[in-house]
Amino acid sequence: MRNISVRTRIMLMLLFVSLLACIVLGVLGSSYGEKVITEETISQLNLIRSSKEDQIKTYFKDVGHFVEVMGQNQTIVNAAKEFSTAYSKLSNDSLPKECSLSLNRYYDDFMDRLSRNLEIKKDPMLYLPYSVEGCYLQYEYIVNNKNPQGDKNLLTDPNDGSAYTEVHKKYHDYFELFIEKYNFYDVFLVNLNTGDIIYSVEKETDFATNLYAGPYRGSNLAQLARSLQINSDIQAATFQDFAPYRPSYGAPAAFAGIPLTEDGRTIAGLIVQIPIDEIDRIMTNDGNWEKDGLGKTGETFLVGDDEYMRSISRFFLEDSLNYRSSLLRMGETQKTIDKIYRYGSTTLQQRISSDNIKKALNGGEGYTTGKGYRGEEVLSTYEPLQIKGFNWAIIAEKDYDEFILPVKNFNKRMMILTIILILIITLLAMWMSRRFVRPLNKLSDAAGKIIAGDSSHRVEINSNDEFGELGASFNTMIEEVDSQKKALRDQSEFSSELLENFVPKEFAGRLKNGEKAFAQEYTNLTMILIDVAGFSDLLSELGADRSVKILSDIMEAFDTAAEQNHIERIRTIGDSYFAACGLFEPRLDHTNRSVVFAKETQQLIKQINITHNTNLDVQIALANGDVIAGIIGNENFSFDLWGPTVGAVFNLNNIDADGEIIVMDNVRERLVDLYDFEAMQETLSNGTTIYKLKDKK
Repeated sequence: MRNISVRTRIMLMLLFVSLLACIVLGVLGSSYGEKVITEETISQLNLIRSSKEDQIKTYFKDVGHFVEVMGQNQTIVNAAKEFSTAYSKLSNDSLPKECSLSLNRYYDDFMDRLSRNLEIKKDPMLYLPYSVEGCYLQYEYIVNNKNPQGDKNLLTDPNDGSAYTEVHKKYHDYFELFIEKYNFYDVFLVNLNTGDIIYSVEKETDFATNLYAGPYRGSNLAQLARSLQINSDIQAATFQDFAPYRPSYGAPAAFAGIPLTEDGRTIAGLIVQIPIDEIDRIMTNDGNWEKDGLGKTGETFLVGDDEYMRSISRFFLEDSLNYRSSLLRMGETQKTIDKIYRYGSTTLQQRISSDNIKKALNGGEGYTTGKGYRGEEVLSTYEPLQIKGFNWAIIAEKDYDEFILPVKNFNKRMMILTIILILIITLLAMWMSRRFVRPLNKLSDAAGKIIAGDSSHRVEINSNDEFGELGASFNTMIEEVDSQKKALRDQSEFSSELLENFVPKEFAGRLKNGEKAFAQEYTNLTMILIDVAGFSDLLSELGADRSVKILSDIMEAFDTAAEQNHIERIRTIGDSYFAACGLFEPRLDHTNRSVVFAKETQQLIKQINITHNTNLDVQIALANGDVIAGIIGNENFSFDLWGPTVGAVFNLNNIDADGEIIVMDNVRERLVDLYDFEAMQETLSNGTTIYKLKDKK
């Protein structure tokens, strides 16, 4: 930066401020835009979800109303009575000879087809009707029916001459009309006392079976029949939730029914089978999601209290290949994926477990953002779907990438505008900076002349702004040069006094006299080296600022103890404290004073640990002997010590002594009458024995 001109700096500053303003405005605009878009999307999804909720409720309300009206229809009541009577008479009829074999063959084919959709045990005995009536009617109306599967309802008269067939001819077309007009899958008449299905329009394998003890006793149709049997509200329709229904080859089926009564007596139950198709049509708008305002990735879907879907996924319909990939990516089992593609639907096959669905099933309403069931980031709104007999959640979702697209486009436009604005500002900054630096150039020229020795030069800046004031100040500065020279002389004297604080007085005098490098020998003194152990770990744990503050407190405490014990600090080396006793102030007891100082530092470090909650220790080494002290360097000089004693004390400090004081043999010899010592296994490189200093004797 020092080599960059003021003019360039001004240009960069203007560009920086402008760019910063653009960035701030862009970020604020993007943030606000995202907030607004999110709120609008939530509002839109709530509106669409509410519309779908109303349509689903209306559909089930219409179904319930139809069932309730038909429950009061005397024609249906009469049909139930007549079918019930005719059904019971069949118990006295004999079965055709080929009935058993034909039924077994039929059920073999039925189980083969059913096993493609459901995991079942292929045993005809688990599906065959056990009553004479059931076997007879299934043989005549299903097995011996020449119409293909799915069109068995086209047979009105099997020409068996039975009383049941006479009733069937009378009412079958009437019930078929219900299916055609109201898009039901099937209509049943059930004897609620016995559980027998005495009539069915479609003539699937549930026809003429017993719902209480027969092969479909565990089905949701059987659950509804039991509910109707004990239902006290005989005028209200009862619903049973969707479940895979085996007679329809595992297709999702729900049921609605009502007891048929006469003179307070239950005649039978009227039950309609509700297909999933109408639910899918409502939730997908016949595949027109974009007309609903859901865009390219939005959808609405239903989830039951078992957390399985109750409507088909949009993405399965639109792109089943990529949908398989998303299922695999989300960790769905291959078994579940195969079932979805065998059925051709996600309804009752794909489980969706998420917090928002759990909240909705527990009565909660709201919105969330996060991973959807395909693994994509979505915005999801949810609420419970309140329909009697159903505990469903209705969800409206949209991919984050789609609804946030306007914000992304805004960001792109802002980037383009920013680039254009920077180009304009650059040209403007060049012109403004040129005008701005003209007074500075004058000041620069004047300063150059002053440096060359021409102190008589003055600057002329004819302006009333800060530059004019700067020029006047510059001229005043020249006039004060002489007074500053005097100040420099005073400063030189102060520096001399300061120098004596860093080196001995005799050394300071020689330095001031111009000597560059010199030395002097000192004999019979004690060297002390204290290393603060654990400081490196403290740096990593607390960081530089706090760690150095603690180290400063330690060194100040050591200095205080040193002054009290006539110890002379040489210097600090990182986290080490290097000192001597008897160097510039000769003393006979320098060794003992050094030990006392060393022990005090051990106590001081313990106090530091308590104060700062640290775990530091000190490694202390003492050595007696002679040293050479001197000044090295010319311009940047330093004071230092040399000699074997200095090397010995540093070598001692490299030996791990677990925080104890270690000394040379010559220290031990001087203090052997005062302290106990313990020889260490380690020795110096020259074989010299070293000792640990123990307690006083």
